[in-house]
Amino acid sequence: MSTEQATIAEYCGVPLPDRLLDGKSIVAMIESAEAKSPHEVLHWETGKHWAIREGDWKLVHNGPATDQNGRKIPQVADFLSHLGEDVTETKNLADQHPEIVARLTNRHQQWAKEVQRQ
Repeated sequence: MSTEQATIAEYCGVPLPDRLLDGKSIVAMIESAEAKSPHEVLHWETGKHWAIREGDWKLVHNGPATDQNGRKIPQVADFLSHLGEDVTETKNLADQHPEIVARLTNRHQQWAKEVQRQ
């Protein structure tokens, strides 16, 4: 269940399923500027590309890509940014913080396994 679905369900008074949910309602954030996010960590995944945000750290992983003719497109595999210091995500800190890249990669892989079990 997505964050959008969980939020709509809360507004409609519909009970959520009794299982692990990927998304959480953000009704409190919509109704109050002081409300904190219900998400400790945010995950995104599309095909071979994924991202994770934990606090101010954000790791974007780009899987292999090809153009319409099947030729490989060179790209940066991992892009780590610290949003508190670089909100526009212009500096890749992956080489300077390999331990953070490893931790966030592991955390995303664990999340992906849990979601796939659902």
